[in-house]
Amino acid sequence: MITGFLWTCQGALADLLAEKSPESGAGIEITLKETSTVQSSRIFLQDIADIKADAFLKETLGKIDLGLSPKPDKIRSIDKGKILSMIQRERYLPKDSVITCPERIYVKRLSRKASVQDIQKYVEQRLSDSFKNREYQLVSLNVKGLEPYPSGEISFFSDSDEMVDKNGKLSLSVDIVIDGKRADRVSVTGLVGFYPLVRKGDIVSLFAGNDTLVIVTKGVCREDGAENDVIKVENLTSGKIVLGRIREKSKVEVLY
Repeated sequence: MITGFLWTCQGALADLLAEKSPESGAGIEITLKETSTVQSSRIFLQDIADIKADAFLKETLGKIDLGLSPKPDKIRSIDKGKILSMIQRERYLPKDSVITCPERIYVKRLSRKASVQDIQKYVEQRLSDSFKNREYQLVSLNVKGLEPYPSGEISFFSDSDEMVDKNGKLSLSVDIVIDGKRADRVSVTGLVGFYPLVRKGDIVSLFAGNDTLVIVTKGVCREDGAENDVIKVENLTSGKIVLGRIREKSKVEVLY
């Protein structure tokens, strides 16, 4: 009785395997397209061919790897012999499969571009964060190294802390990030012009004091200056010229 049960189980298992066997895939047709576009860095059969088969084999055949795709926005050509060789070496391909292929196929990889305007927006945001209390203007911007990149969500990143030197020269490296992965690094240079925080002739609050006492009066600037610059200011109450450090717009701290 036990022996009969085992034979029954083995028979059922054999029938199940037969249903999934490649030999049962009669009528499979693979038609290669002469031109195709791909997105990933590898070329898979499902990207460049129409596959007629049951769901099980269609999915499996579609994952046949035909090698590297070209660089973004470039085209790779593959001849018929090489394609047939790569497909037919798969052991699960039924022998009666019909493969139709042009003498040569052409595969282009999709791409996206990062423009100078995209980089400029990123740089201007960085400048805005760095110079919150200073008025400035991005006078010029140059980007070297931009190329077509893989399609996907693009973002930018730079760990450069000192982007602008004391003469206003802009210089930093910016990473091009596609779908969270760095695809490239470009060089960004330019010129930033700074406006004085206070100008000669401006009326400012002139203050001096300590933790317990602060004296505030009005003064008129005798020089232009940026934040933390030391300039000459005329005390409008006493008429004396004093030196003061610009703390913020319209506020100058008297130095003794």
